[in-house]
Formats: sequence, C-alpha cells, structure tokens
Amino acid sequence: MDFSSDEELLVIASIIDEEEKKEKKRLWVHNINLKRYEHGEFHTLFPDLLQDEAKFFKYFG
Repeated sequence: MDFSSDEELLVIASIIDEEEKKEKKRLWVHNINLKRYEHGEFHTLFPDLLQDEAKFFKYFG
C-alpha cells in the first residue's frame, strides 16, 4: 500500500484529533466556590463575597 504525503498528513491529523478529544477538559473554579461545598454556603461564602465586589454582585445579581 503506497500513501501519498497528503494522505499521510490526513491520517496523522485524524489520529491527533482523536487523542485531543480523549483528553479530559478541566474547568477552573474560584476558591470561593470550592469552600462553599466544604463548609456551607453562608458562613464561608458571604464573608469572601464581601471582599470581592465583582463576585458579590455576580452571585447576588
């Protein structure tokens, strides 16, 4: 079987594409939200939200 260089490139690109799809995507989570699940929402989340005005308005907005 004799492949042309274009066919070889398509095969390689296809393999790379499949490998990238298999990789698990990671999502960044703000530290405020991580602590919420550990300690409860109000007691840990509210004081931190008071320190971050943008997060405060996004959360309650």
